[in-house]
Amino acid sequence: MKGVSLGEDKYSELIGAIYTKTNIRSGTRYVPTMAISRQTEEQVLDRLSLFIDAVRDRRGDLVKTMIAPEFTAVLPGHPERYASPAEFVDTLPTPFVIDRVEVRAEGTIAWVFARMVVGNLEGKEGWFSAVLRGTGHAWLIAQVHGSLSA
Repeated sequence: MKGVSLGEDKYSELIGAIYTKTNIRSGTRYVPTMAISRQTEEQVLDRLSLFIDAVRDRRGDLVKTMIAPEFTAVLPGHPERYASPAEFVDTLPTPFVIDRVEVRAEGTIAWVFARMVVGNLEGKEGWFSAVLRGTGHAWLIAQVHGSLSA
């Protein structure tokens, strides 16, 4: 950033994006986190997009290829909590979309936070989060969670 001067607010925002604040008994400290590469971000977003499209299209066979063996989910609808990948694939949730997506990653773990809108529940929106695990060849979805605003 040669020749660019950041104001105090922009500097704090930049530092906040690089460091995560953690409270410990002895006070507050900052723990550095890894910067996410554009490639990782795009791979994670592509995987989530494909996953959400497969849920919408009721493609359990495709969903099965994108979720980890330890997959769990809590989403609005019936059932709310999916106990296993098989249960999720057999009873796919109500279709939903996400936007305002934020992706973070460190090593082979990525996590996502986004706004969620549930398809057939008019006016129902809330929050979505997911955890993905990199295998070296692809990102597998290990956990998803969604909650609707009251």
